[in-house]
Amino acid sequence: MEEKAQAYLKANPTVKKLYGTQDGFLFERKQDAKNHAATLENKNVETFVPKSEESTGEVDAEQESLFDYEGEHAYLLKDRAFLLARYNFLMSETPDEAITTEDLAKEVKEHEESIFDGLE
Repeated sequence: MEEKAQAYLKANPTVKKLYGTQDGFLFERKQDAKNHAATLENKNVETFVPKSEESTGEVDAEQESLFDYEGEHAYLLKDRAFLLARYNFLMSETPDEAITTEDLAKEVKEHEESIFDGLE
């Protein structure tokens, strides 16, 4: 299913994520995939994102590793929905609604760097 998803994502560059059900169907909307998966024995939904040559897999707002914000994941610093989810995950709180996307990105990056600096 990975190959099928990557082929679709390559042919449709405006699509940033696909969701696949265990019977091989792909959906652009997560809720559609969940609804379909509910009819199956295996209700898992897999997420696919476009892979660059260096990419290692799915990008998830709750991923616990540091993103390469200077390289392949640089686009995430402009994705407000991702940044809000990441901020909430890292800080266990919701940021002020008035915060700019740029300031949100800066806070997320700084907080992640402080976490990973402490692990070294």
